[in-house]
Amino acid sequence: MAGDWWDAVRLDDDRITLALVDVSGHGAEVATFALRTKALTMAAVANHEPGDALAWLAAPLGQNGELFLTGVVVEITASTGDVRYA
Repeated sequence: MAGDWWDAVRLDDDRITLALVDVSGHGAEVATFALRTKALTMAAVANHEPGDALAWLAAPLGQNGELFLTGVVVEITASTGDVRYA
């Protein structure tokens, strides 16, 4: 079991947000943390811009002992080609 995951959410007809995350380590604890991280991240990106989504995540995920994560959140606007990321 590992903690790598990615997901996408369609924000509207013109925008999509992608999240790619890696939780450090392996095993059941990491997989459980990854599931929690995924649920919180997708809720955050559906309601916040990329940078604000990551800042919002800092509070619920900030105190997890040895576990940590790295990742990127990317928002793409199809009509303009704009890309925002954090």
